[in-house]
Amino acid sequence: VRGGPVLGVTLNCLHEFGIGWLEREDLQNLDTSSKYVGAYTFPMKNGDGKPIGIRLRSVRGNKYAVRYSKSGLFYANLAKHAPLLVVDGASDALCGYGHGLNIVGRPSCCGGNGDLLKLFKAVQPVFVGQLLDNDIDNPDVRKNAWTQAKRLQEQSELPGVVMYADRTRAKDLREWIMLDGKLPWRLKYYVMEKE
Repeated sequence: VRGGPVLGVTLNCLHEFGIGWLEREDLQNLDTSSKYVGAYTFPMKNGDGKPIGIRLRSVRGNKYAVRYSKSGLFYANLAKHAPLLVVDGASDALCGYGHGLNIVGRPSCCGGNGDLLKLFKAVQPVFVGQLLDNDIDNPDVRKNAWTQAKRLQEQSELPGVVMYADRTRAKDLREWIMLDGKLPWRLKYYVMEKE
């Protein structure tokens, strides 16, 4: 797969995460109506670890899915009874995983809470950090993302924190890692401690 060096991860990491590549003909056979030369494939799983869909991403960054896919989570080989980081999207999750983080990606900034709660029961994290992208320019979407993150933290009843990136340096975890991890993260106002 071509994307490993771009994200700074190994081919072994891409294999563990289940990343693949589909040529244009494959995309047309899957009835995706794609106009691109090909796309990376990211498996989407539910909270029980079962595959439920395939997210596609073109080399230009366009995101879509194989028809009849359901939106799911992006993760591989999660450690149990350990801190867990929740990020927005597949590429952040892949990049973080490739750099040794215990990490799961949401399908979108506002989605995946039901599957995440199921996943938390399975892996029993000792702490949940949620890192939201800082590129949401729509105030309503940004507010909904924070609301969903806070709701997840409350429903999980796990100690944790909701964070966002200092936008002057990077908009998300992937960009931060590509800058050699030298970004000082800002903590959002909301912290949930288990009583």
